[in-house]
Amino acid sequence: MNDKLKIVFSLIKNSEWKLIFNEAFRRFMSTELSYCLRRDLNLPFNKTKAKIPIKIREMEEKDLEQLLDLKIIYEDSEGFKENARRKLILNSGIKQCFVATDENDKVLYMQWLISHEENDKLKKVYKGGFAELNKNEMLLEGAYTIKSARGKRIMSEAMATISSIGKRKGAKYLLTYVKDDNIPSLKGCQKSGYRPYKLRKDRWFLFMRKVKFITLPAGTKYNFEE
Repeated sequence: MNDKLKIVFSLIKNSEWKLIFNEAFRRFMSTELSYCLRRDLNLPFNKTKAKIPIKIREMEEKDLEQLLDLKIIYEDSEGFKENARRKLILNSGIKQCFVATDENDKVLYMQWLISHEENDKLKKVYKGGFAELNKNEMLLEGAYTIKSARGKRIMSEAMATISSIGKRKGAKYLLTYVKDDNIPSLKGCQKSGYRPYKLRKDRWFLFMRKVKFITLPAGTKYNFEE
C-alpha cells in the first residue's frame, strides 16, 4: 500500500469525515493561490533572532515520532494535510532535513533543504506542484513549528540559518512556497529575507489538477504589505 492510501485509510479509520469531505470538495472544484518566494543569497541580509536561543542541526531518527505522527489531532484540515505531506517527503528519499532545537535539544521546528538533483523526487511527491529547480537553486519545503513554540520568531532565524547552509552548498537562490492566505508563514519568510517571485495557481476541476506559474514583476509586495 502506498503512502497516500495509508493516509486515506487513516482518515477513515479515525472517522475524520469532515477532512475527507473538505478534501473531496476541494478537488472537485476550487482555485488556490500560493507565492513562490525567493531569496538572493548574494544580497546582504540581517538575520532576525528568535526570542529564545535555538540551535540548527540535521534531523535524526529520534525526532520523527514527535514531528510526523499522523495520529496527532490538528486544529484544522490544513494542519493534517501538511503533516501528511511532510511524511510523503520523508518517504520519498529526499535527503536533507534540518531542525531547530532549544537548549535541551527539544525539537521546535523542521524544514527540508532540497537541491536540483532531487527534482525527480519532488515530481513524485507533488505531481508538478513545484517549478523545476535550476542548478543554482535550492528549495526550502515542509516547514513546521510545534504549537508551543509559535510566536517566538523561531521560523525566521531557522530559515535564515538553513538558507546560509544552502549558500555554502553552492546555491545562489533559495525558493519556498507559501499559500497566499497563510499570513504568519509569509511574515516569517519576509523576516528571513524572502520576497515574492512567482505566483502558483492551482485549479481543481472534477478531480483533475492544473498548475500555472506566473512570474511576478520585480519589487512585488506581499499581500499584507499593500
